[in-house]
Amino acid sequence: MTQKKRLVQQQARSREQIWSYFAHQMSAYPRLFVFGIFIYGDRARILRVDRAGATATTSFYYKEEDFLAQFLYRYSQVTDIQRGWDPTASTCLFVRSRATHSCFT
Repeated sequence: MTQKKRLVQQQARSREQIWSYFAHQMSAYPRLFVFGIFIYGDRARILRVDRAGATATTSFYYKEEDFLAQFLYRYSQVTDIQRGWDPTASTCLFVRSRATHSCFT
């Protein structure tokens, strides 16, 4: 196998792993969207992921440009809804009783 093919396979595995993290976060918490920051070497990208897909910045040199610092500062100033939390979600309580058990089984 050539070095280029190995690199392509490694990149595909990395993408799959990244998407699995987003999928887990979207399914485990009541979220409409999530943000992700990916740093590789001296470059970074900021992603916004929802159930329809993803939007990403172009890669930038995070040590030389202040995009990442600006994003983190602004993110720290917004509400939970602006961070992607679903305001329509509520806590679900499961009641185990004879009456409810018979309704759901």
